[in-house]
Amino acid sequence: MPPMQLLPDSREGLYYSVDFGTPPQQVKVIFLDTRWNRDPHCIPSLATQVPMGAGLSCLMRWTVAGILAPFLRLFPYTKKRCMEASLLGQDQWNWLQKELESSQAQLHVLVSSIQVLTTNPVVESWGHFESERTRLLRMLLTNTTTNTRQQQQQQRKVVPTLVVSGDVHYAEWLDPLA
Repeated sequence: MPPMQLLPDSREGLYYSVDFGTPPQQVKVIFLDTRWNRDPHCIPSLATQVPMGAGLSCLMRWTVAGILAPFLRLFPYTKKRCMEASLLGQDQWNWLQKELESSQAQLHVLVSSIQVLTTNPVVESWGHFESERTRLLRMLLTNTTTNTRQQQQQQRKVVPTLVVSGDVHYAEWLDPLA
């Protein structure tokens, strides 16, 4: 196992990566920090604000996500809050782009503490940060590498990425291109 490197003192957040193996058999595991720079959720939570808040929060999120979501985009405040909210922050986005571009790994494993591809609008997820999720998926789908054999032919290929995310007590296997 590779040695752990200390995070820079000047960095805000706990995001980092670890490489396992050597090219051409290398895996890069990338850990994202989805808490430090996060804006408030688009759909507010009542879970800690009122008695029986978890149940009310669940009902509210289902109602807003299932019925009212298309109409939220009509209002400037909610459009900004829902469509343009930040999850990672610009420094972490810059770091992630650099990590992907400089990687020689043949596989990336991206670890997120919240669901990335969930279809459940009630749970805490990247789905509450629509522009951030779109940005992440585009970044992963356009990330390319050149291995030794391909360097001779100047061909590039998309690096496969396994996304591991959690914070919900069930599992899904999703294909974002399906």
